Amino acid sequence: LRCRGVQAAVAAAGCQPTDEQLQSQVQGALQRFAAADPHAAVRAECLSGLLLLHRCRVPLMDATYKSADKALDDDHEEVRVQAVKVMCLCAQLDPERVTNTGGSKAGRGGSTRLVDVVFSRLGGAACDPAVSVRAEAVARLAALPAVDPA
Repeated sequence: LRCRGVQAAVAAAGCQPTDEQLQSQVQGALQRFAAADPHAAVRAECLSGLLLLHRCRVPLMDATYKSADKALDDDHEEVRVQAVKVMCLCAQLDPERVTNTGGSKAGRGGSTRLVDVVFSRLGGAACDPAVSVRAEAVARLAALPAVDPA
């Protein structure tokens, strides 16, 4: 599976993929390759493919955030840039979704809103060694809706 091929197929279909099972399979494949492909360019393109699917009005699966969150820790700069974009998109689409953070934030039992988790992760990405990742993170921070000031 080549991510460029997926992008071309979705674009050639007029951005109207309607088969939900096909949409799930494509997203699942993109997420698997984004997480495990040995080539950084493929991982970055798979994350970009998820953004393209959204632009084509394909609803993103819940696991999309987890894929992007994992990719934010990738060794390669372009993968992290794409991860920032996908994470921000997830937070914008469903800011109130409760996410298990694994911690024990007072009164929340280790769960918090997705937008707050993404804000924290993007804050960390704003300190990334790569200028392009820092720039993308800072630019996307302002777009996050209703972040909890605590």
